[in-house]
Amino acid sequence: MREPLRVTIVTGTSAALSDLLCVRMRALGVPVARYRYEDGALLRSHDGERTSVPVDHCASCALRADLPDFLTGLPGGRLMLVLPETADPLDVAITSEGAGAVVETVAMIVDLGSVADALAGADTLAERGLAAGVTDHRTLAGLLARQAETADVFLTWTGPDTDPDQVGLGRALLTHLSPGAGFTDIDAAADRIGVDAGKAFDLQAVLERTQPGGALPGCPAAFGRVSTLIWRSRRPFHPERLYAALDRVMDTGVRRARGHLWLASRPLTLLSWQIAGATLSIEPAGQWLHTAGPDEWQRASPIRRTAACLDWHPEHGDRRSEIRFTGTDLLDRELCSVLDEALLTGPEMAVGERAWARLADPFTPWLGPIARAS
Repeated sequence: MREPLRVTIVTGTSAALSDLLCVRMRALGVPVARYRYEDGALLRSHDGERTSVPVDHCASCALRADLPDFLTGLPGGRLMLVLPETADPLDVAITSEGAGAVVETVAMIVDLGSVADALAGADTLAERGLAAGVTDHRTLAGLLARQAETADVFLTWTGPDTDPDQVGLGRALLTHLSPGAGFTDIDAAADRIGVDAGKAFDLQAVLERTQPGGALPGCPAAFGRVSTLIWRSRRPFHPERLYAALDRVMDTGVRRARGHLWLASRPLTLLSWQIAGATLSIEPAGQWLHTAGPDEWQRASPIRRTAACLDWHPEHGDRRSEIRFTGTDLLDRELCSVLDEALLTGPEMAVGERAWARLADPFTPWLGPIARAS
């Protein structure tokens, strides 16, 4: 019987630090496979061989397409899988486990001194020369947040001239993005991920805390200037008041926010809410189960169904807003006040959903036409 392949996924936005880790681990005899993007090509190096992976228009898609055959062709044992700087580790973990591998750990290599600035900016990956293709419009802050929220261990590096305050701020932000994740200096990585440390990564738990409509992680205690709050409401947002409030939300010190919302003018649509750095996005993320038929319930993920049942309202079903905000010097009272003021008032709730459907919706150019019950 074939020994299972036990994989440690390594992610991070610094190619130099990833290369450093590969050199050290190979010197210790740890099997390493390294994917990288170079001049529009995807290259895989493993066991002294370099393979060029065909890329159509999306290098990330090519990576996910190549992984199953590569992993199933290995004899089992342990493997350190080092990803390109812009790869999504959650997508890779899903693909790896789907190919029969056991993902033991997702480690993120991070320069602690650069985290705070990266999570405050609006630079796109294309502007940084990191885009995985012409259609890759992600931001550096969004990528860093996504990688951090998937990781269960951070491999940290700090430059000799780095401001200690920035190091502390970066560590605090990462602690709040991935509560429970460990920290290990990259020089001691072999002790944490280069040996058989057992399985720490829980794919189901990551999916539960990252999927719109799922259960958000709790709030760690405030760490220096960094704090987190979860804002919830059973009343829907008034579309015009929410639209007018967005700039004020962004001025409260938020570095990262994630969750879902209920917009009164869109009774069928669950909307995701994301803030990463200086960029905010609100996008359709499926249908509320409140109005779903049996077929739609079955198509919904187990995470969605469980969260809906646990928090079901007799009148509004699973429709609600729930957003987790992490910030530096976060103005939590002002933030909550701004969001509360954008909700429907008591009298507006009383007039009912037919009246809500007539509300002007300034989000239409971005969210598209409003779905109506058939």
